[in-house]
Amino acid sequence: MSSVLIDMIITDILYLILGEAVIWIFLPNKNANAIGFLIGVIISIASTVHMKITLEQSLHQLEKMAVLKSIFAYTIRMFVIAIIFYGMYFTGVGNLIAGVIGMLALKLSAYFQSFTHKIMKKIYKKFM
Repeated sequence: MSSVLIDMIITDILYLILGEAVIWIFLPNKNANAIGFLIGVIISIASTVHMKITLEQSLHQLEKMAVLKSIFAYTIRMFVIAIIFYGMYFTGVGNLIAGVIGMLALKLSAYFQSFTHKIMKKIYKKFM
């Protein structure tokens, strides 16, 4: 696994821990919000891994094929996310708004990846 992917997943997990703590301390309807947030963060992590795999595969193809593969992968990713949210809506499992907020982990981890990488490098040097 690449260090960028690991850094982003670590940031997602930290976001999950912080978000769940906030939910359990401050929000009503804790179970639905916590489950929705967890589902959103899981979607974020799965999307990150899927995007990395798609990007790596696209780099080894001709430009036209790479663009088509990227569009196809994006479409599949969005379709799966829509299915998950429809499932949440119709089954009542989790809060949809909390799920969307959980999905923001993807943006947050991309934004903070360089910061997380610096910290992880220091931790790695200290213990290895």
